[in-house]
Amino acid sequence: MAPDVQKEFGLYDISAAQTQKMTVMRCMGGKPFVCFAGANLPCGKANIVATLPAAKEWCGKTPNADFIPTYISGHDSAYNWRCQGGKAVIVPPSAALDARGFFSRYWKPVG
Repeated sequence: MAPDVQKEFGLYDISAAQTQKMTVMRCMGGKPFVCFAGANLPCGKANIVATLPAAKEWCGKTPNADFIPTYISGHDSAYNWRCQGGKAVIVPPSAALDARGFFSRYWKPVG
């Protein structure tokens, strides 16, 4: 499947062996789907918890920040976050998730 994964993700500069090592596969609707686990790409289910306790200190220091960095919100958060009056709030739009709760943009059908 490495050639299919390389084509789908545009991975023409890495070997088939490396592609195979960094690819996660799962089935959905009777079809194989793959995610290439590159830098900070969450191949697991999205975190859909609508509170962000980790941002308390950040929002305390920057009470009206336009964004909360992913090192605080987590790369797996389904939401974009900002600070409003010292509290973390969700900023639409949320990430598109598939029927099983995974990030649609990182999972592609192959085969």
